[in-house]
Order: sequence, then structure tokens, then C-alpha cells
Amino acid sequence: MKILLTGATGFLGRHIVRKLNAEGADVRALVRNTSQTAHLESSKLTFIEGNLRDRASIEKAVKNVDVIVHAATSKGGPWPEFYADNVQGTAWLLEEAVKNKVKRFVFISSVAVYDHGSVKNGAVIAEDHLKETHPNHYSRSKKEAEALIEQANREHGLATVIIRPACIYGPGGFWYPSRLGFSAGRNYTVLGRGTSVVPLSHVDSVAEMIWLSIVKPEAAGKSYNVVEDEAVTRIDFLRMTREYLYPDMKAIRFPAGLARFIAWGLRTGLKMAGMNPPSRLAPLALRLFAMSVFYDNTRAKQDLGWEPQQDVRQTVRAMLEWHREQNKPVSRMQTPAWPVKIRGSRTLTTTLIGGGAFAKTHLDILKSISQTEVLAICDPDTENADKLAAAYGIPHVFVSLEAMLESVKPDVVHVISPAQTHAPLSIQAMRAGCHVLVEKPMAVNAREAAQMIHTAEKEKVHLCVEHSNLYDGMMIQARRWLNQRAVGKIIQVESWFGTGLSKMPMSPYVKYDGKDHWVYGLPGGVYQNFISHPLSCVLDVMGPVQNIQARAMYHKAVPHQKTDELRIQFDSGSAIGTLSLSLCATPRSNFLRIYGDEGTIEIDFMSRTAFLNKEGGALPKVISRNLIARKKGRIYLRAGRNNLLNLITKKHGYFEGNEILIRLFYKALIEGTPLPVTHENGLWSMETMDEIWKQVEIR
Repeated sequence: MKILLTGATGFLGRHIVRKLNAEGADVRALVRNTSQTAHLESSKLTFIEGNLRDRASIEKAVKNVDVIVHAATSKGGPWPEFYADNVQGTAWLLEEAVKNKVKRFVFISSVAVYDHGSVKNGAVIAEDHLKETHPNHYSRSKKEAEALIEQANREHGLATVIIRPACIYGPGGFWYPSRLGFSAGRNYTVLGRGTSVVPLSHVDSVAEMIWLSIVKPEAAGKSYNVVEDEAVTRIDFLRMTREYLYPDMKAIRFPAGLARFIAWGLRTGLKMAGMNPPSRLAPLALRLFAMSVFYDNTRAKQDLGWEPQQDVRQTVRAMLEWHREQNKPVSRMQTPAWPVKIRGSRTLTTTLIGGGAFAKTHLDILKSISQTEVLAICDPDTENADKLAAAYGIPHVFVSLEAMLESVKPDVVHVISPAQTHAPLSIQAMRAGCHVLVEKPMAVNAREAAQMIHTAEKEKVHLCVEHSNLYDGMMIQARRWLNQRAVGKIIQVESWFGTGLSKMPMSPYVKYDGKDHWVYGLPGGVYQNFISHPLSCVLDVMGPVQNIQARAMYHKAVPHQKTDELRIQFDSGSAIGTLSLSLCATPRSNFLRIYGDEGTIEIDFMSRTAFLNKEGGALPKVISRNLIARKKGRIYLRAGRNNLLNLITKKHGYFEGNEILIRLFYKALIEGTPLPVTHENGLWSMETMDEIWKQVEIR
């Protein structure tokens, strides 16, 4: 049996494909060239590229098929969009079905076609109930499509079947039924007391009914309600959601009468402004959100032997647990709350390799961790080391790592020396049984980084690279949003890291004697000392990248290498990324933007802000965009105030990310929690850098 299926890539369509495959049908799917088909690659079906708005592709798809299952539908936009897909597309499919003598035409409609305005709370609606007299675009399009199908059956003898499910649910679809209420982030508002029921149709029930409609002669020329027997109230559904999916979700009851009054005011205001109110604010929609309506499924049971789900609550639970599994964190990095508390009385002895400027930052942070005791500083330049030791009460100063390891035998070593020494010093410390926190860049190249990781695993000690931007507060917030799938599928990632060296004549990188600075001995020169910050964040979002292409130019801001502007493009197989590293553009800027198909995250590391940009749901775009602008303004004003207060009170400094990361590192050592930065993130960074330096002339 050859079956043409429209809407195969949708939630219901995927389950129909699975059912038809299980029954041994020969399935072909009419799909747009923009449709996501990867999830169907393991299925047995043939793709025909086309569109319900393209008559020629419909003609091609219908040839030599026995059955058409029409599940495609438009659910958004103005009436012309609904008409083109749901009405005109159906008309063309019917014409081709008649022309090609198709044996069965199954149309997936909806219980939305019924007249709900005249029924009372608790009404039971059968298939012969009156159609909606004041429909929205969706129900109107389904109603008009049904009229065309009934006409084709009546005038041309086409064996048609109309399937009318209610709120379709199940693994792979939205967790909330369309009639549940109004969402506000993780919170949900139900109208009234929430004791009214939600009409539910499990996706497998609908797929089973479609198959029965194909093979059962009794189905021809009829319509069927496909709705489960068991009733679940709106408030019970939200309680199950809180139990199995979102423990922090709040279910808010709102008086239905007050909701109708507010909606009336909004509709009136929008109409006066020349805008069309969203359908969810229509009186009928609000009525359906607060009342119980039941749909008689007796005909499906008696005619075709269809059976509803035996335990609807169990299937709802299974759906919610599926979502919980899918909602596992996108990132392996942590999202800690501030302050990071370390529990346990165990004290770890710590030493530092490197007495340079950044050693003071490490010592200030270690001073705030009661479970650490700094025993020594190791640096061949004893002048700086002696000053730090005196200032922080550190008992020992060493000029060699060997002497320090032999004398004080520390638990932990912080490696904050020049990058060329990171690998040999870290490996030496780990072989002595020490845990190592190493500054960025992790090593000179990926080969050295891999050796460091191998040593840590062999010696059974912890190794962590200090990619501190990963734990700036705004990056932590962005990870929370990503883990909640707030932006949907990630499409692009854009990172910009600027240093403003062109306006910093006293920087050691641009002074004449800076040519002897250790950074110029690295394969990536000055770039390599900075790129770990933005690159570690990009890789946290995208994972390992491929197809790396790097370009550089010279604007004469840095005198000791041949380029000072670097841009890299890459992809992860599912998203495109760009990273720009500017040594001369001013004013200094550092941001990360994550673009998804449902929203965008904007992180500004300089102003210390994170902003989630999403469309305003049912609100008109002109209002939604205005609210976004106002929200962003409030965020920047609040950030400016908080940054000033933090500076005055020293609650958070410029090195917030370093402090959180270091505290998480010691928490991992004492409590056994995961390391704040994974080995993969460090190694991916070095592998990406290696490829960049191959393509860019540095010196």
C-alpha cells in the first residue's frame, strides 16, 4: 500500500510515520525544502520535495498512491496564510486524489471546528454537532477544508475520512496542551479554579485511528472524534508538571470574569490603535480556557474498534518525564549560586608557581577560602615573590619547583607562570601527587594539553584550566537560559573580544621592549594570551567546532607581530560561529551573542549584563518590541547601579569569574563535586587554536 503523507516532519507526522512503518506501508512524504528531516532519517519513507502552495509538486506527489493522509496544517499568521495551506492546499490534494483514483483520503482536522459558543459547561459534543459560527483563522480554515472534503465524497465518490483530535500530547510534542491557560515563563495561569478538564488526545491514539481509517471500509465518508476517555483537570495537569518536570513552576489561578474584562480592554485598545487582537484574547478562547467540554468518541469505538489510552495520567507522566530527559543541561559547566559555599573542615595546603601581577588575585581569593592554607610561592624572580610572601604571611619562597615539592609537599599547586611553562610544571606537580589549577592558555598547543590531561588521569589527580569568563555572573545566567532551552535550537554564535591596545601606549605588549615579552614566544602571539576567554565560552555553547577559517589584518596597533585584527569562522555541524579578536578597536568591548530559533541571548562582559530577547508571545509585535527595549534599558540601568555598588563595597570585583571558578575548584577537591571546567573544554580550545595559528601569520 502506497501512502502519501503531508506534515510528516511535525509532531503528529513523526508518529504517523512510525505507525505506518510498523504496518509495512510504503510511505512517501511531501516536505518543504526548509523542513527538518534529520529525525526521520531512520524511518522507511521517500521524501518528495514540494509545498502545498505548489500545484505541480502536489501533482507529482499524488501519482501512483493508494492513500493520502493529510496532516499538514498552518497554525499561525493572517488569514491568507491559513487559507493557502489549509484550504487551497487541501482543494488541490482532493482534485489530484479524484484524478488519480486514490482509494482513501484521511484528513486530520480538529475539534476546534465545533460551535463552542452555544454550549454550556460540561457539554458533550458528538460528530454531528453544529460547526463554529465565530471561528478564529485556524478553526475557520479547518471548517472550510472539511466542507471541501465532504463535497469530494458526495460529488466524486472519494472515500474520505475526517479525524478530529483535541489537544494532542505525547513524547516529542509541547508539554502543555493548547487549552491549558496562559504561560509566563515557567509559571502558568489558569482561568477560574482550575477544576475544568482539558480535552486530551494522545499522539499514538491519533496515529492508531489514522491507520484504522485507512484499512477499515466502515470509515469511508465519516468523521470521528479522537479524544481520550479519562478527564484531567487543568490544575491536576499543572501539578503533575511540577512533580515530574518543573519543580519550581507555579500554577496561578486567575478569576475568569476579571480575565475577560482585561481582555476586553486590551482588544478595544488594540482595535483603536488599528491592530488585530491575538486570537487567545477572543471571548470564545477565554471561555474555553475556563470550561469543561467533552467529545463523544463512541463512533470511533463502535465503527473501527478504536481504543483510547487506558491510563491517561500515566501517559501524561511519561510525556513529562520525556521532556525532563530532554531538558538535561546543555552545558557540562555549572550554574552555581553566589556565594559558592564549600562545606567541610578539611584544609588543603596550597602553593603558587609564579609571583607575577596575577598572583595577587589568586592570593586574595584563597584568603577568602577558610579551607586553604598557602604555604609557598615559587618563582625564579624572588623579588616579587618575597614581597607577596611578606604581604600575605606566606612562610616559604622557592626558586625551583623541585625544591618546593620536596620541602612542603602541597595538596594543590596553582600554575600562573608564562604559558610556555604550563605543561612541564603542571605535569611535574601532578606526578608528585598534587592537584593543579592552571592559568589560561592551558598550554602552548593541543599536544601539550593532551599530555597534561593524560597525566592527571594516570596520577588520579584533578587538573583544571582557569577559563574564568565561563563563571562570570552573566555567563552563568546565560547557561541557565540555555539549559532551559529558552532560545530553542542554537543557530549562530557570535563573540567579540577587544583589548583597545591602540589606546594603551603603556601596555607591555606595545612598548618597544615588549618584544621580549613571553607572549611573543607563543605560536599565536598576543592573540593566544587573550583568545582563551572568548573561545572557552563559544565552545561551552557550541561544543567542538570544525571547518575553521581564520583571517587577519594589520592596523599597526601592535608593533611586534604582523597582524592585530583576527576573525575566525567555524561551525559545529548544526550552528555557525564567529569569533573576532581585536587588539586595536576602541572603545574596548567584549560580548557574546547566542542566536536561536526561539530567542537570542546577549551577554556584555564589560557592562556585566545578560539579556534574553524573545518575541512577546500573543502580543502584537509593535508592543512586544517596545517592551523589549524598555526591559533592556532597565537591565542596563540596574547593571550600572550594581556595578558601582559592587566596586564601592568590593562585593564583586573585576575578577568575579576567577573567584567563582577557584571556589568551585576547591569545592570539587573537598566535596567531590565536578570540576568547574572540563578537560574537553581545555583541549578543544587548544585544538582550535592550533588550527588558527596554521592559517594566520603571526610574526
